[in-house]
Amino acid sequence: MTLSYDPLQVLMEEHQVFLARVESFRETWRQTTKLSPAPLALAGEAAQFAVFLARDVDEFHAAKEERALFPVLERRLSAEESSLGHMRDDHESLRALQRSMGKMSSQLDADPGAPEPVRRIARIAESIETLLSQHVIKEDFVLFPMAQDVLSRRDVLEVARRCQGIEQAYRERYGVNPGLLLTAPEALHSPLTAPL
Repeated sequence: MTLSYDPLQVLMEEHQVFLARVESFRETWRQTTKLSPAPLALAGEAAQFAVFLARDVDEFHAAKEERALFPVLERRLSAEESSLGHMRDDHESLRALQRSMGKMSSQLDADPGAPEPVRRIARIAESIETLLSQHVIKEDFVLFPMAQDVLSRRDVLEVARRCQGIEQAYRERYGVNPGLLLTAPEALHSPLTAPL
């Protein structure tokens, strides 16, 4: 039996999509907020970004890490060896920033000309970009290579099945593929060549 879905590769590819989306939002926000008066669409842009963070980054991606990869990895490594506590802490920090983004976008929606929500959204987006960049480095260059070394092929298959279940639940809940996937989800899924 071969595995046509490499969960670690998929997670790393999603990381790159996230980083590009965050950078794009920050650049668009910088350019748009220079306009005077600030466009009414600012609140909508911030709200859409907060939804992206809640759905794609957290409900879709972080769920695959926390409910698929981490539990299987914990069977092979101690908490100290895996640093999963730090990864979960980062996820919680991103969730808090997402909630702040949603709150600020609501304030901006209620008062489109208010400068304080615009400034706070810019700071939140900067914090998100910094935290996400550091988090991706830790996962892509430390955690995932460690996982590749310690997980058996059977473990990887289990992670893959769990991830695909989360993806399917997302599609069923929202009626669409995850917004983070710029192409069909299958295009992001790289095959494992080794037989199981």
